[in-house]
Amino acid sequence: MTLATSTATAPVLTSATPADNSGAVSASANIVLNFSGAVHAGSGYITISDGATQTYMGRDGLLHTRLVGATDTRTISIADASQVTISGSQVTINLSSDLKAGVSYSVQMGSGVLLGESNLSYAGLADATKLNFAVGAATVPAPTAVVDSLSMYSWGSEGPFVTNIAAQHFSGTINGALNSGEKVEVSIDGTTWHSATVSGGNWSYDATIAASGTLRARVSNSAGVSTEPLSQAYTYDTTGPVISSISLSKEALSVGESATLTVVFSEKVTGLTLDAFGKHNSLLRGLEASADGKTWTAIVTMGSEGLLGGDVALNPSAVKDGAGNYGTGDWNTVTYTRKPGSLAETSVTLKAGSDTGQHTDDGLTKDDTPTVHLDIGHVAGLLAGDIIKIYDEASEKVVGTHTVTAYDLGMYGGSIDIDIDAEHALAEGTHQLVAYASDAAGVRGATTGTALEVTVDTTGPAITNTSPANGPAVDPGLQTITLTFSEDIDWSSSDGIAIVDDQDNPVLDLTFETPPPAGEEVPSYSYLSYDSETHVLTIKLHTPLAAGKGYGVYSVGEIKDLAHNAYAGNTQLLGFLINGEGQAIPLAPTLAITDTGAAGDGVTSNGTITVSGMTASHWKYSLDGGASYSDERNADGGNVTFDIPNDGSYEAGQILVKQYNTAGQESSAGSLAINLTVDRVAPEAAVLSAGSFSQGATAISGSYQGTLRSGEVIQYSLNGTDWSAATAANGTWSVSGVALGDSGKIALRVADLAGNVADNPHVPDTLPTWFGSSSGGSYTATASTVLVAGAGNDGVGLVGGVAGYLDGGAGDDTLMLVNSLNLASAAGQIKNFENIALGSGVTLTLGSMAAVAALDLPGSLISGFSLLTVEGSSSAHIDLAGTSGWRAVNSDNIFGLGLNLLSELLGWHNIYVNTDAHVIMMVGSPQVDNIAGLL
Repeated sequence: MTLATSTATAPVLTSATPADNSGAVSASANIVLNFSGAVHAGSGYITISDGATQTYMGRDGLLHTRLVGATDTRTISIADASQVTISGSQVTINLSSDLKAGVSYSVQMGSGVLLGESNLSYAGLADATKLNFAVGAATVPAPTAVVDSLSMYSWGSEGPFVTNIAAQHFSGTINGALNSGEKVEVSIDGTTWHSATVSGGNWSYDATIAASGTLRARVSNSAGVSTEPLSQAYTYDTTGPVISSISLSKEALSVGESATLTVVFSEKVTGLTLDAFGKHNSLLRGLEASADGKTWTAIVTMGSEGLLGGDVALNPSAVKDGAGNYGTGDWNTVTYTRKPGSLAETSVTLKAGSDTGQHTDDGLTKDDTPTVHLDIGHVAGLLAGDIIKIYDEASEKVVGTHTVTAYDLGMYGGSIDIDIDAEHALAEGTHQLVAYASDAAGVRGATTGTALEVTVDTTGPAITNTSPANGPAVDPGLQTITLTFSEDIDWSSSDGIAIVDDQDNPVLDLTFETPPPAGEEVPSYSYLSYDSETHVLTIKLHTPLAAGKGYGVYSVGEIKDLAHNAYAGNTQLLGFLINGEGQAIPLAPTLAITDTGAAGDGVTSNGTITVSGMTASHWKYSLDGGASYSDERNADGGNVTFDIPNDGSYEAGQILVKQYNTAGQESSAGSLAINLTVDRVAPEAAVLSAGSFSQGATAISGSYQGTLRSGEVIQYSLNGTDWSAATAANGTWSVSGVALGDSGKIALRVADLAGNVADNPHVPDTLPTWFGSSSGGSYTATASTVLVAGAGNDGVGLVGGVAGYLDGGAGDDTLMLVNSLNLASAAGQIKNFENIALGSGVTLTLGSMAAVAALDLPGSLISGFSLLTVEGSSSAHIDLAGTSGWRAVNSDNIFGLGLNLLSELLGWHNIYVNTDAHVIMMVGSPQVDNIAGLL
């Protein structure tokens, strides 16, 4: 037969209250067991005990479980409906009496005590699966006394709970009496509690602290029940405050000037007074602290004058923090430099001589570098060496300076004048000038309180309009003439005008000394009037000017504007013609020029045009055939000249001149009737040499450097006056058909068609170079002579004591001095002379070795040396002044110089040798001066 298979399962425990290993379970709490399905009572017992389970082997050889050490065991039958209630899947155990407080229990039951579906047994709660829980302790009544005050040691501190004392005595009071088993406990770390000593209503506890914390105190009983602790945070601080910063609001002060001193501490401090500060040249006042006590301020005022600054210092030990710690660290110092004295109480004024205007105090001047005045005698804080600077606020530049001297600061000083620098000349317009003092480092004092207003006007007045107009003719009957100026004019009573006709005959003189008629009075005389607002000068003529003539209106006295700039125009202010008969028109002038080149070729280096035939009062010229003319110029009678500004070619009729009278009547144009070339540029080529030639030579050649441009030639002369052209090409030149005669010299130069001569290659001028023949000769030279002698034995006589350029060339050459010569100051050059002959009474001053070296001595027969012989009469002198370092030649070192046979020289001679080993040998009987100290 077929058997049905059961699908039922035994119940299992899914949860319990209290849960396994729960604590603080109420002693009267029910025990509730929840299963996986519905259960019902089987048979057996549920055991609740505080004993431990123990597994052991019985006599029957089987393992059994028993309770040991139990003090409270409850054995409840599953059938005891008074203590066990089963409802579906939940079993509730309600013990008839409460469990013991503070005791741990376990719940156990055997298999089959509870049955599930199909009576399948619940496995039970055995040793390994039993339910464990602990019953909470019994509630003990809290103490009735409470801690109601706390305190600690805090001597020297600001607050009761701020201290720097490690060994503390904590104390306080309690409110209420302690019952048996009650005590006061203290904690300073929030974890560990210590019993305090109680005496009456007071308690205390001693401990050593190492950091800030919180003090807590409570009352506890023997059951461990405590009151809510009374707590107070406390600060333990053993670190003294330090100065974080000390500063001044200004880096520099003048005497009596103040600044704010600010001292910032690392924490709030107390005890700071003005006496705690060290002061040098400083006064302190007004010490104040910020709300947080960390920042302190005071007012520092610079003390006595004459010192270069001051300082304020503070030692942190002068203050303490809230815990009573005094400040630590070194002195902290703040310094300030000296600011030159304040000029705020003085002012700049324009010196009277610089106020050129109509009034001496109007600040109007034509001087763009005026002198200003300043009184510094009363200014404190100035030192010698300070610089008073004048500052122009318009240009934002320093325009003048004055360095203060000891005299300025003395009893007689203090009043100084300062010129505006030329490089900072004041521009046209109004300027605001102030002054301030500055030290060498540029530190400034206060500026003058009020600026000096200066108006600079350097432009003279001009005439902007006239009536009648300048030049044209007007109808007869003219009685009013007006001149309008560009600005206001400062007329003096003696100023005025003069009217002159075209024959230079005076017609009328008027000055401001003659006043205009009053009111409606009809004038019976001519007079001047001036309107300063419109700048119009009016000339009222009592009688009209005669017709048929030209007239000029001239100024009498100097016309000046209010700054006293003079009118820059001609003295003739106006010219006009009154229609009528008899007016003469000027003739055309005549033009001429000096032709410096070949006569009549029109090529010249002189660009000056001479104009003759001038009969009118004014003239002008044109360089472009009349397309434009120069400004008008005064003729003032006779010839006039003008310079052509630019080199170049001008065709005939291109250069014109016209003249015209005061009425503006012009002549026809006079012209230069030749084609003109103006060339003022000298050639660049230069003659270098003339080859070897004898006195009787008829052909000579040589070399030149540079390039000969068109029209440029090499010229030669035998007398320095008459010049002829040489043949020149490719750097060489030659002449033939010459007759040198006994002179044996030829002059050479480079010239162009306009007569411009090239610079001499030996000296910076246009002198010709003279070349001497190879057979020797006698020549005379002056300061303007350039001479290159030939290979012969030449004699050159120098007249005047100043040499140009003298080269003796090869041979045994002699320079003959007619006048004394100082080689140290000679501007020219002397070279290649082996002998110097001194004339009667002549002094040759050698000076220094540099002067001797300038002689450019030729090489001698003595290897490595140069030899110069100087001879003369007993009245001649050789001056060795300034030749420090020369040595005497004697028998000890004579052979070292390569000289021998000294005995062959006649007479006694002193020979001096310089450090460059040149030998100067003196023969004859010249005197040697100033040798003391030279040996």
